[in-house]
Amino acid sequence: MGSFAFASFAQPITIEKQGAFSAGGTVIEAKKTFDPYHPEPDAMTLHGDHANVIYQIPVHAKNISLMFLHGAGQSMRTWQTTPDGREGFQSVFLRKGYPVYLIDQPRRGDAGRATVDGTIKASPDEQFWFG
Repeated sequence: MGSFAFASFAQPITIEKQGAFSAGGTVIEAKKTFDPYHPEPDAMTLHGDHANVIYQIPVHAKNISLMFLHGAGQSMRTWQTTPDGREGFQSVFLRKGYPVYLIDQPRRGDAGRATVDGTIKASPDEQFWFG
């Protein structure tokens, strides 16, 4: 079994407010009335193509908020922690008093739903994104 080197974190971070929201997007409306005993696609909606945001605001926050937008092939997890367990930029800047907003762009990470068909080819590429 492998081992991970987890850093011992400094003092706890005190958060005054936190939450999550979606922004933008498209809704494909149902064409029929939904029947839970006979579900069918034409009777359901699809919400997609939206951004997904989580935020934390520390106690005694500075007036400038930081928004973290990841690159392609990644998700907001990029900012939460490092692969070896150290604190990520989210915690680093919360400790410095900045409100932090982590964003998943439409069709990526936790905002992965799309309202159009598409094919994504599965191909080995992880060292390219994370190396």
